[in-house]
Amino acid sequence: MMKEIINDFNSIDRNIERDFKDFQGILEHKVFKVSDSHILEDLKIIHKSLCISKMLSNDLFYNSEDTITPRLLLNQHLLISSIVLALFGDNYTSYFLLRGSLENIMKCILLEDGIKPVNKFSNNLEKFMKIEKNKIFENINSIRPKKAIRKSFNKFVSRGREDIYGNFSDLIHIRTDNLSSYASHLNEFFNYNNLNVADFDIFKNYFLLTLDYESMLYLLNTTALKEGKFSVEKIEYFRKYCEDDYKEVLNLVMKYL
Repeated sequence: MMKEIINDFNSIDRNIERDFKDFQGILEHKVFKVSDSHILEDLKIIHKSLCISKMLSNDLFYNSEDTITPRLLLNQHLLISSIVLALFGDNYTSYFLLRGSLENIMKCILLEDGIKPVNKFSNNLEKFMKIEKNKIFENINSIRPKKAIRKSFNKFVSRGREDIYGNFSDLIHIRTDNLSSYASHLNEFFNYNNLNVADFDIFKNYFLLTLDYESMLYLLNTTALKEGKFSVEKIEYFRKYCEDDYKEVLNLVMKYL
């Protein structure tokens, strides 16, 4: 089994590498050629996170309702646009788009479960996590594992609500003096500067935070996990690259499904 998974990992790696060559070629043709080695390496990491998240998204939303498909396409546009704008040195607008991606994908996940979302990210996140937590609790009788799951889930919610989404809200806070005219407001959004290695590295970190969190949200759909919607190889591939706190949440969920 392990040998098969390793072989599949190699296959996924090759597919991602091939796609990156196309990705790089399109950027060069339609935007500009990225020649700085540091930025190019950051782009590879960003692209890999895009591919991993897309693999999991494809599994979860396979055969989804027609009402969800446009939202999924919107999400791809938001993410790609954030990369392009960051390459132009406009991290400010990129953060708007990444925050929008979190809001949008959270609604998609709820709609997939037949739950009507609201317009507030934190409310949708808390609702989803409470539902998934209660589903797991149905399989557990003892108090100790319930306590561990509750603690882990609360930490995950706080991570998304404060550390990621809340940070974006702070980063894109518009000062009142910028609202005096449409021109100044527009300038705040499309603030093109020379591409800076340090700034793009900061964007990369926020991009990875967003994509990893969205990937985790896909995998916390316990109904999809039970029904085997996600391939084992894709779950393990994500687990290979995700941070330790996410591994802990995943391990608990998989253990008590």
